[in-house]
Amino acid sequence: MPPRSPAVGDIYQSTEKFNQGSDSAGLTNSTLTISVGGNATPVTVNDQMTVNDLIGAINTSNAGVTASLVASGGQYVVQLAGPNGAANAISASFSPPPTSAWAFSVKTQSAADRTWNFANRTQSANDAQFSVNGINISRASNTVTDVVDGMTFRLSRVQAGAEPDVQLGVSFDS
Repeated sequence: MPPRSPAVGDIYQSTEKFNQGSDSAGLTNSTLTISVGGNATPVTVNDQMTVNDLIGAINTSNAGVTASLVASGGQYVVQLAGPNGAANAISASFSPPPTSAWAFSVKTQSAADRTWNFANRTQSANDAQFSVNGINISRASNTVTDVVDGMTFRLSRVQAGAEPDVQLGVSFDS
């Protein structure tokens, strides 16, 4: 039973590129608020932080995202990855915003508008979509335990158009 669509999480990359993790993050003293599924977590940032410091602060904040440094065209970008499921969409804002517009932003916004939008969404959070006995089902996880009593489904890939449906048989021990 390959899913029509597996569950995935949001992934964003910074618009700014860095030569290495020890580069300055180019931030000002402010608070980065990361929201995952509507649950907001503040992360204190400052003008002395390197890119590695920023990644460490995000990862130790328990915001529900994982920050990492990812190679991109000979340089590096900061990547945020969230948990699977459409209900776990990521958003973020700086208060006050950094003077440089690198931080996941596409817009230069006025000082009165303190919300910065993520720019480089490389993957959107989605629920797994699949069917059992013709019934369409949606789940936030690719491990499904609540559809057929006593069975666990592990959804691993999207079913190609020409592939036959998966057939399961259940027999009882005597």
